[in-house]
Amino acid sequence: MKPEYAKIMMMILTKKLGERIDSTPHTLQKIEVCYMTKAGVPDTRTLGVAIPEGVTLPIPVAFVAHYGIDESTVGENELLKHGIAVAGALNVTSEENAKMADDDLYFNSACVDVLRGMPEVDRSKLIITGGSAGGFMTMMLTAIHLNIAASICNSGVLNFYFTGNYASAINKINYEALRMVSEEPGRDLQKLIELVPFPLHGSVFSTFGDSHANDDEYKDRMKVGSEFSPVYYYDCYSNPVLFTHYTADSLVPIDQITKKYTYEVNGNSIPRELSTRMSDYDLPAGADKAMDELLPSDQIHMTCIKVKEIGAGTTLQAPFDPEKKYNFVICDDGAVEAYYGHMAYETCQLGIAEYAVRMLKNAPEARYDLSREKLLLMMERYAGTSKLIPSFINEDNNVYGTPEMNKRSVLSELKDYVKDTGNIDALRKLLGEVAEDHPELQEAVEECKTLLL
Repeated sequence: MKPEYAKIMMMILTKKLGERIDSTPHTLQKIEVCYMTKAGVPDTRTLGVAIPEGVTLPIPVAFVAHYGIDESTVGENELLKHGIAVAGALNVTSEENAKMADDDLYFNSACVDVLRGMPEVDRSKLIITGGSAGGFMTMMLTAIHLNIAASICNSGVLNFYFTGNYASAINKINYEALRMVSEEPGRDLQKLIELVPFPLHGSVFSTFGDSHANDDEYKDRMKVGSEFSPVYYYDCYSNPVLFTHYTADSLVPIDQITKKYTYEVNGNSIPRELSTRMSDYDLPAGADKAMDELLPSDQIHMTCIKVKEIGAGTTLQAPFDPEKKYNFVICDDGAVEAYYGHMAYETCQLGIAEYAVRMLKNAPEARYDLSREKLLLMMERYAGTSKLIPSFINEDNNVYGTPEMNKRSVLSELKDYVKDTGNIDALRKLLGEVAEDHPELQEAVEECKTLLL
């Protein structure tokens, strides 16, 4: 048995380690969000919005992307204690999580629109946050939507090409380990953890047992998802972003965030043939760079926290430079080990409340760095040709994802831009450039000009 077995079990079966913290008194609103699915039919999921008691409305809101919130623990969220409402999907299923590049993306995007329309919410003070796959969702929503106060991406999957190839290699290693066992472990979690080199990966990605062999299907899913890698939309981020990551992350290698702190040599439990470096994989152009290599260097502030120096078990607020658009906080908690999850067992914990509170004080210009690439995404959504948020015909035009609702969403965000910044000439110029470069969008552009300018 691995000496780390007890810790591995806790990391799989519990959402977090450590003592419970006090819950902030709050009320929980439940909103049924109807949205169009990839199949072209409407579906409904529940959005929960926890509003702290005793606050003056409207208030800021933080949307927890992808994984959503837990009705029983949302009161412990540090943002709620600072007078920020916390929202997210309720009762999320594994089947819903698996559709992160289509139905789940459509639903999360719809949630952003719903939150903006709530009278209890200050629509100019929306924060989007998420970790791991939730970090992916955070950055996709950041690319799609305008007028976001800040985005907080924790251990985020930013590159599907790299992560997919890396995960596929681990699947093979786990599968080979199981294939060599004389006695079939079945679905006994304890036995599986003892047998495979990457137990947490096997649990998180459902790759225990026979599914190891289904590598071609896994690669097909990653190929589809690759079109939705946040690294391809780095020039569509119009608001401040905080990226946090740990060097020991075994699930989402840090190399896709920054290559500056990837260890030259992995831990002893990592097979020699497995690399956590992007340069050792066959990646297409655009997917071969880390996020910090793509973003403007003069807008980046990078901090590395040495866990050995501050002490494992330390909790601290993520440091940041409020003048920089992109803040990266890297926790150096050692090399990657096969039995780790997103961090080492002995590491530090980062808080995000100070960053969130400070970003809410920014002037409108900080959340409206509107690029031509971003406006192109918005015009494609308006015209119904977006591959990120497609339009689906439905008899009820009030369902999110229909052509009418997509148009309303885009117009609403651009109206906020005009109202908050007054940059009418800048918007007119950008719209003209989009129409010139993409004649197929000229009709949509002219319609927006008429309605906005």
